[in-house]
Amino acid sequence: MQNQPKTDVLGRARATGETSARRWQDVVELAQVDVAEALARSIGLGRFDRVRYQNWLAMESVLCRIGALSLDAVASWHGSEPACQMAAHAWAARLREDARIAAHDVRVLDGVADAPPAALGTWHAFAVETGSSQRAGEALGTMLLHDRLFDGPVRAVAITVAELPFNVGSQYLRRRMEPPPAAERREELLDAYAAASLAAGAQRAARWYAAAMADVLRGRRLD
Repeated sequence: MQNQPKTDVLGRARATGETSARRWQDVVELAQVDVAEALARSIGLGRFDRVRYQNWLAMESVLCRIGALSLDAVASWHGSEPACQMAAHAWAARLREDARIAAHDVRVLDGVADAPPAALGTWHAFAVETGSSQRAGEALGTMLLHDRLFDGPVRAVAITVAELPFNVGSQYLRRRMEPPPAAERREELLDAYAAASLAAGAQRAARWYAAAMADVLRGRRLD
C-alpha cells in the first residue's frame, strides 16, 4: 500500500503558499563560512595533518551514509508522487557512492581512523526518528546542509587540502566539488517541503557538523 501524500502538518511548501526557500540557504551559507574558517585556521597553524584529514574523511563517509538513510525514509512519504520518490532514491544512491569513495580514501592513507565524533550519533538518531515521520522535512534539511557544505568558501579550502603533501589524490574531495547530475531532480524534491522545515533541520545539522569538526580538528589520536 502506498503512503499518502503529505498534508499541512508536514510543512508542505505548496500547501503553505511559500515561494522561496531562502531561510535554509542562509543557514547553509553561514555554516560554509564557519567550516571554511575552521579548516583554514587549522591548515594555517600547521595542525591539519594526515591524521586529522583521515578522520575528516571518515566522518564524511559516515555522514553520507546517514544522509542516504534519511533520503530512503523521505522517499517513503512520496509513494503517490513518483517524481519525488525517484529523486530521493537517486540522491540516496549517490550519497552511498560518496560514502564508499570517502572510505576508500581513508584506506589509501593507512586505513585507520578514530571512532566517529559523538555528534554523529546524535545526527544518526535524529535521522532515524524523523526521516519517516511527520518531521521528514527536517530530516531532509539535515542532509541538505551537508550536501551544500562544499560550495562557497569551503570549495577554495578543499582545493588547498587536496594540495597538501600527505594527500595522495582524494577522489572524495574531487567528487564533492562536482555538480550533481541534473537528472536527479533534487530541486523538485526540495520544493515539496516548507522552507521553515528545511531550515530547522539545517540548523540542527550545522550545530552537529561544527561539533564533529571541532572534535576532528582537536586531533584525538597522535602518531
